[in-house]
Amino acid sequence: VYAMPVFDTIETILITRLKASRGIALRLVARSAYVAMTLFVGVTFPFFADLLGFFGGFGFTPTSYFVSLVLKYCSRRQTNHLDSYFYLTG
Repeated sequence: VYAMPVFDTIETILITRLKASRGIALRLVARSAYVAMTLFVGVTFPFFADLLGFFGGFGFTPTSYFVSLVLKYCSRRQTNHLDSYFYLTG
């Protein structure tokens, strides 16, 4: 009942912008896509903190490990490029 205005808005946008024909196929596809998106949000909501931790690791790992090495490398004056390679890798 609460999603009926959303269904109407989605169908109106599809009809006006994409010039889709009004019919049962449009309603079936649009409403099924909306239900699938809300189902996905509802299923992942209990695991939202875990997902944030998982994706946050992608941003935290480079800044904590690699940026510190690069800053350390930039702060030292290197005379030999081979020395800097061994310094960063080993």
